[in-house]
Amino acid sequence: LDETFDGAATDRAEADRLAAAMQGKSVMFHRSYGVIVAGRTVACAFDDLYYLERAAQTQMLAMSTGQPLALVPDEVAARRKAVF
Repeated sequence: LDETFDGAATDRAEADRLAAAMQGKSVMFHRSYGVIVAGRTVACAFDDLYYLERAAQTQMLAMSTGQPLALVPDEVAARRKAVF
């Protein structure tokens, strides 16, 4: 989570700071400005962004029901994480 991004990387220092803040990850959330997604190619970055957006939509829809959510067991989450 980047809490200091002001919405525009207008100089090299800010671009370098954002790249360092990502710590080699492909997705970084900003407190007020959405996400930055990086990838080996534009197609890879778009794919990650697309599925991130779909997951967020699904989570918001589930949360909007007001019902308790069924959490994925830790071991299932760990196996899923290993795929990526």
